[in-house]
Amino acid sequence: MRIAAAAASVVALIGLFFAYPPPDGIPLVTVPQGASVHDIDGARVFLVREGSVVTAFLGRSTDSGEPIVHCPSERAFVAPNDMSLWNERGEYVAGPARRDLDRLEAQIDQRHLITIDVEVVARAERRSAGTISGEAGQRYDSFRRGDTRASFCLNPVPMPDAVPSPTTS
Repeated sequence: MRIAAAAASVVALIGLFFAYPPPDGIPLVTVPQGASVHDIDGARVFLVREGSVVTAFLGRSTDSGEPIVHCPSERAFVAPNDMSLWNERGEYVAGPARRDLDRLEAQIDQRHLITIDVEVVARAERRSAGTISGEAGQRYDSFRRGDTRASFCLNPVPMPDAVPSPTTS
């Protein structure tokens, strides 16, 4: 009797899976306010959420193509290999990078699922005069000048791997 009940439960769960497949996007409620990193179709993507607005950035330096990291306390992105710096709006702030961060189109559907096509990259064509606020900007300047007492981006995200997210397309 118990075996039959267990088997019926398993069959019911399998039926639910096929009746309600996993979402084909990232649920908006799972994306925190501010910046978060996601692995979408093998690409490192940073989502910056402000309320219900989500902006997606390709997680690579626009100069070297190397992976970038997010510095939560500084509210900035940095390329560890050359210290290029962008603010959370993706605007160039400092370093050898020649332009703002590249964007990906993030769409939110009526089910509040975010879909992103990593194959369609909106290449930034300009280099903004972005800034990062107050103390973080001062720490970055000191760090870039070689001040050994200066620290910048002590808790980079991600290091070393991005957080997996549901695959979207």
